[in-house]
Amino acid sequence: MNLQIVGEKSSKKEILVSRGILSQDPGNIALFTLREILSHCRLNDRFLALAEGSDPLSLEGGVPFAIVTDSLPDRDTLQNFRICICDYDGSERNNGEEDCRCTTFSTQWEEADFVAKNLHPVASGGNVFELEGLGIIGRVHLGSISEQTLRCVLIAAAAALSCGVSFAEVIEVLNQMATRSFHSDRAV
Repeated sequence: MNLQIVGEKSSKKEILVSRGILSQDPGNIALFTLREILSHCRLNDRFLALAEGSDPLSLEGGVPFAIVTDSLPDRDTLQNFRICICDYDGSERNNGEEDCRCTTFSTQWEEADFVAKNLHPVASGGNVFELEGLGIIGRVHLGSISEQTLRCVLIAAAAALSCGVSFAEVIEVLNQMATRSFHSDRAV
């Protein structure tokens, strides 16, 4: 049961997936996977995952909360968000604005906050990889996926983890998604 404290704002926190991420993800796997994680964790009443450029959901009263991007946005953009989740490129880390906490993800750099690594096929079919972050390593089994799909799954996991979803829940959802297929970098 959801209870609302009198006077508490009931707006959903928007997690905006940038055009830069979407342009590298023709199957919208990152957005799809993020929505799956939020749904599984019953957080749809608190968070709303949106594609940048989609119609604003001002009718639902959503408020900008997090942005998922391929590079650190400018100060004007950062001031609109509490959390920025961006691709780590190996350069000096910039923690963003004072009011915006930045976290990073990567499939190449161990220094990122969230790392997907050691993607390899398993005898039983599909692939396995390790998701590392928050001082924890989790093993994820998915169907046959490409490096691009791995990056998209990592983006969704990093966004969910940065917004407070537990590591165990994220790993559980991703492993449950193993029963679904990712073909040609498109979610089926």
